[in-house]
Amino acid sequence: MITKEIITKIIDENFIGTDKFIVDVRVGGGNKIVIEIDSEAGVKVSDCVSLHRFIESKLNRDVEDFDLTVSSPGIEEPFKILLQYKKYVGKGVRVVLNNGIVNEGRLKAANEKGIEISQEKMEKINKKKHYSINQIPILFEQIKKTSLI
Repeated sequence: MITKEIITKIIDENFIGTDKFIVDVRVGGGNKIVIEIDSEAGVKVSDCVSLHRFIESKLNRDVEDFDLTVSSPGIEEPFKILLQYKKYVGKGVRVVLNNGIVNEGRLKAANEKGIEISQEKMEKINKKKHYSINQIPILFEQIKKTSLI
């Protein structure tokens, strides 16, 4: 039986010495394998094709047939792992919290516990515009969904 652990080991072997990383691996009924990968420099179609071929070379279709899809997460897909947050530090993000509150701002930092975003606000005081920047720390346990804006 093909498992997520087997596929993850194969991918890790292929990614040694690269900046590529696994975003998600799913193995469903009928051995339908869906893999999402990313890297600091982004993922090209050739990266997906290369990994697809590598995985096929490590599995035997005669023993167990499978359906394999390798892709990068789409720009509209929510973040799934810490490395994605780190990749997009400095970019605009939309963070939906478990309580329904939505925060939009620039992703300033990401670590094992959570993230920090900054929001620029403009206020008029005595007919003059004043800008302030709010730093908002957010724990991962509070986040329902984060995506690029």
